[in-house]
Amino acid sequence: MPQTAHAILVLSLVAALGLGLGRIRVLGVSLGVGGVLFVGLLFGHLGVTIDAHVMEFLREFGLILFVYAIGVQVGPGFVASLRRHGLVLNALAAAIVLGGAAIAWGIGRLGDIPAGVTVGLFSGATTNTPSLAAAQQAIGHRSFTCATPREVVGMANAGVGHDLLLASALTASTRARCPPS
Repeated sequence: MPQTAHAILVLSLVAALGLGLGRIRVLGVSLGVGGVLFVGLLFGHLGVTIDAHVMEFLREFGLILFVYAIGVQVGPGFVASLRRHGLVLNALAAAIVLGGAAIAWGIGRLGDIPAGVTVGLFSGATTNTPSLAAAQQAIGHRSFTCATPREVVGMANAGVGHDLLLASALTASTRARCPPS
């Protein structure tokens, strides 16, 4: 079966089975679209894979569709809300980001935590993906596999728990082949 057709089949099965699972009610509670996540995790556990190139395209395409759908849903009320509460909401958003940066900086200074880990802490705590990208680019002067464990943890702190485990495993398995820091 061609790789693209295989990827579409796998993703369609995950979506259909996940939506079906999400409709099942137990004690009045259902998973909803979260069922897709659990079916996807099951498929991954069973070793079902998709070609990396196709997956990269589908990931970007899915992100585009997600942003578009959010825009269509939120768009009409956004302009009216911006007119009424724009300055207050923007000031609150700035305060949250600056407050998170100040707290991360303080923890980093008081705890003698390396900058990479501090930026990872900030990125994860504020779910600020651009700051994670900036941290990875700043730390990226070294190969990912030759990064120190603290640098790897700094890059992975904004990710999910399994990213930390993966980063630790990658560092442990490749550290012996890298030149001294």
